[in-house]
This record gives sequence, structure tokens and C-alpha cells, in this order.
Amino acid sequence: MGPEVKAVADSGPIIHLREIGALKALGIFKIIIPPAVNEEIRGRPPKAAVNAGFDNNLAQILQNEFELALAESQCIALAKAQSIRLFLTDGLDARTTAKEMGLEPHGTVGILLKAYRKRVFSKKETIELVKKLKTHSTRYITSDITNYTVEEIMKT
Repeated sequence: MGPEVKAVADSGPIIHLREIGALKALGIFKIIIPPAVNEEIRGRPPKAAVNAGFDNNLAQILQNEFELALAESQCIALAKAQSIRLFLTDGLDARTTAKEMGLEPHGTVGILLKAYRKRVFSKKETIELVKKLKTHSTRYITSDITNYTVEEIMKT
């Protein structure tokens, strides 16, 4: 039986998790992506369903009014159209807009923490993966965030 929790994923978390060898973290979700994300990740989604069932007008408005990238705006429009609350993204503007629209955004670090809580990774593996985000991925992450995340994992 597969994951029951649906999530719309932006390119960032997929790319960053791929870079650190942690794509299996996405296995805790049933991932749905819009066409623009599929193009950005070069058609290699991790068991994701590509779905164009969203309001293109809303995507255009989000892109123009909130200055979001095409993929981010399609993600939010897709989440709204499919009544999916979880939105996986690292984009600050996309996260802010998603919250304003009633969605629950989670970034790459949050995905790793959720996967740890679901026992996809051990404590040691999760700490190593968080550290690899800083050293082996194109994801910009501060030392403060890395250190704070590692400290929080150590408390569990």
C-alpha cells in the first residue's frame, strides 16, 4: 500500500533531494507535479503523476501579480484545483503566496524531517543528509539552519 498523503511538488525539493541521494524521502507522499515542473526536472519525476488539471488563468495571475516562476504558479494553481493542501517548495515567495492561499508549504529540510519521523531514514542518516544539503546541493542553506536542524534531530 502506497502513501496516502498527496502533495504538489515544485522542482527545488526534487532537485535538491536528488543531489544528496535522498529522493526516497518523497516516498512518504503521493507526488503530483504540473507540466512546468516536469520540464524543469527533465521528465525524471520520482514516481510523480504529471497533472495539467489546473486553472491556467490562476497560474497566470500568480505569475504576474506575485512574481512567481511558471512552475511555482502552476503548482499553487494545481494544489488549489485538486484540493491538495501540501505544497513542497523551497521558494520563499512561493511559500508566502501558498500560505496566503491556505496551503501548507514544506521545504527540503521539512521533507527530510518528515521522512525521519516516518522512519525512512535513521537519525544518523538524516543528520548526514541535512549536512549534505549545505555541501552537496545547489540549495542555499545557512549554517544556522543546518545547525538548528541537527540540534532538533539530536533531541529526538
